[in-house]
Amino acid sequence: MSGTEARLYISWKRNELDYYMANVDSFLLQDPEHYLKFRKYVRNIIDWGRGGRLEGIRKSLDILLEESRKTTSVAAKSRMPPSVDSPGITSISSTSSNKTRKTLSARQKSGRRNSIPG
Repeated sequence: MSGTEARLYISWKRNELDYYMANVDSFLLQDPEHYLKFRKYVRNIIDWGRGGRLEGIRKSLDILLEESRKTTSVAAKSRMPPSVDSPGITSISSTSSNKTRKTLSARQKSGRRNSIPG
């Protein structure tokens, strides 16, 4: 499409290997009749795409997303978790719990020193 001319094409697929394209019409946008005809074609295409076709596309995308999530989940579950006995691997839970205990005991000590007997 240029500022003065528009061409409308259609494409389709006959089977897995054969794609086709054809010129539907050409429009001189300076001509009011051509402009209105082009506008009518475009609006009809948009209306067609908004209705059931759009819903079908959305459903297909939802199905693809769900399949992707399932595949990712299965792959994640099939991975072996790191073994604690493996060299060079430290258990995170034991390290963090030690830090937590140290912090709590430090707080308890400082709380006892600052408390005023009643």
